[in-house]
Amino acid sequence: MKYHTVPTRWRWVPSLYMAKGVPFVVLTVISLLLLKRNEMSNAAISFFAAWFYLPWLLTPWMSRRMHHSDIRRWIIGSQLAMTLLLLALSLCLSSASLVPLMVCLLLLSFVCATHDTASRLLLDEYSYAREATRRIGRLSYFFSLIVAQGLLIMLGGNMEVLTRDISYSWSIVLCMATGLMLLLTGYHFIQLPKPEEESQGQTSTMQDKQTGKFCAFCLLYLLPYGLIIMMATLFLIDLPHTGGLGLSPAEYGLAMGTVGIIGAFVGGSVGRRAIHAIGLRACIWLMTAAMTVPSIIYWALSIHQDSQLFTICLSILIAQFAIGFGTMAFRAYIIYIMKASSALWMGIAMSALAGLLPGLVAGWLQEAVGYPTFFLIAIGCSLSAFIASAIVWKNIPAEIGKPLT
Repeated sequence: MKYHTVPTRWRWVPSLYMAKGVPFVVLTVISLLLLKRNEMSNAAISFFAAWFYLPWLLTPWMSRRMHHSDIRRWIIGSQLAMTLLLLALSLCLSSASLVPLMVCLLLLSFVCATHDTASRLLLDEYSYAREATRRIGRLSYFFSLIVAQGLLIMLGGNMEVLTRDISYSWSIVLCMATGLMLLLTGYHFIQLPKPEEESQGQTSTMQDKQTGKFCAFCLLYLLPYGLIIMMATLFLIDLPHTGGLGLSPAEYGLAMGTVGIIGAFVGGSVGRRAIHAIGLRACIWLMTAAMTVPSIIYWALSIHQDSQLFTICLSILIAQFAIGFGTMAFRAYIIYIMKASSALWMGIAMSALAGLLPGLVAGWLQEAVGYPTFFLIAIGCSLSAFIASAIVWKNIPAEIGKPLT
């Protein structure tokens, strides 16, 4: 679609990223806290939460379906659906059964994936000043994660202490998220660019051999992170007698939701500048090694079980910095290969698969061997990232990534 009367990017890009960030944090982080607070086992939590990645596997199909339609309607419709589902989640917390909560979370995952796909398509159509738009988007998404994963979770934890009612406290937090999404939906109804006419988009695809190598790289490179992404949260909030660090929701919101988000953002910025300066080929092995760092840090924390919040925050800062730095190699390679329009959607699908597959067994494995051994296994699995880099390294031109946009 082509768009006319496009408002300045400051009017809608930041709010669009806020609408992406808040429901995604509810889906991937707050949901784990709620399920854990309902005494669900780690094996059950990780197996169930792994299916949240399934809708993102469908993004290549979704993007083709949306490409020649009114993307603005998809965005506003999905935001309205997310608003209703967040409200339903807040009401489900008073139910004695977890089934309504789990159904709403699964539905939210599909709507979030739909909104994410439509938002990417709209931003792609917004072709002028693209680098400036991406910078605004990165800052806006960082701010949305601080609000949702930091402030909202800290608020929920503090309300637990004040009210001594877990369900009521998190119901209020979800109602606040609902109100925010309702405001954003109404705002976007006015401010999002309006379609003018259909346009023929790129339809180029990767060659079969290139596609196989690309998918193998995406899957193997992100597999170590996919193995620990949910277990890191559960490890931080699990009680000490079960091997966890016993952080309260407020402490988790500070450590992972604020310090960790800052670390990931700074790591990504450093990685982007490094690739811009010397190219992806020169950076890829250091970035691959960085993907091993979080597992090593969590293993050390599980061995010593240091309960000092400062030590935990510093450890998470380093771990998340390494993740932000390491994943820039993945993003840079996608940008390099994106001369085929299918590459972005295939990369998103493979990254979702890298979260889904290990998530199905991660909780069971942790319960079977304990946190220290689990993180040792995760360190061993980091070998897959080195294999991924070896697959593509020889075919990466030295100048790729200079500059990375």
